[in-house]
Amino acid sequence: MDREAYSKLELIQPGKPKQNSFIERFNRSYRKEILDFYLFRTLNEVREMTGKWLSEYNCERPHESLNSMTLEEYRQHYNLAETQKMHGTKTSLFTLRLIGYINLIE
Repeated sequence: MDREAYSKLELIQPGKPKQNSFIERFNRSYRKEILDFYLFRTLNEVREMTGKWLSEYNCERPHESLNSMTLEEYRQHYNLAETQKMHGTKTSLFTLRLIGYINLIE
């Protein structure tokens, strides 16, 4: 079964954006770079631009909070650390907070 099937919806308290700062930062970037920047004529245009933006956001853009790694690089690094941990290999990763991809659901 897909890992998305195991997702749990949790709501933050109203007026407390710091409870979920990662998604708040993502929402701000998406609004500033896509929604406020373009005038869309159709929902398909929104989907197309969002898909391109998400690809760049996940695979090309370095994130300061991830030591300037892209989300893809961080995911690969995390998967390597987990594999090493399962097989008893030493790793320099002591603490990680997994940030998954942000996916466009159609």
